[in-house]
Amino acid sequence: MNELTNTRLRVGTVNGAHGIKGWNKVFSYTDPKEQIISYQPWLVGSSAALQPLEVIEWRWQGERLVVRFKDVLSRNQAETLVGREVWIEQSQLEPLAEEEYYWHQLIGLSVIDEAGHALGSVKSMLETGANDVMVVGFERDAVHQERLIPYVWDHIVKDVDLHRRRITVAWSEDYDR
Repeated sequence: MNELTNTRLRVGTVNGAHGIKGWNKVFSYTDPKEQIISYQPWLVGSSAALQPLEVIEWRWQGERLVVRFKDVLSRNQAETLVGREVWIEQSQLEPLAEEEYYWHQLIGLSVIDEAGHALGSVKSMLETGANDVMVVGFERDAVHQERLIPYVWDHIVKDVDLHRRRITVAWSEDYDR
């Protein structure tokens, strides 16, 4: 998932029209990609002006996800949606188990070591296959830098406190040198 605005999350982008019967190509930020379909209705547009649209049909076209929206019946109508963002309400997300978090909840949190020293803040998350990785931004000698910290619960990540907006890790800034 990507970008948080108040109670909405950006989960994709309409990136093309497909065929002549009103289908659109959609790039999904969800994992797995087809998870985006389970969130209905979509809010399509920009964060300032959104319209609810219901996906009534979808399929894979090669490696592309294509959808048909209710009341979008022609290519011309589908083309008016190209370039618009796909948003959902946070309330549409499934609740997670304790000590599980959506990536959007982690982005922006401060990261501290076990002694309470600031290591930076989470700028983004990476999926590596073995485990997720936090991209933590920080300033050193007036230069913006980043460190990669594996998101491995208990071993490295000791605590996530959403209320205090911080993550405690067993990590040292010396690991960067």
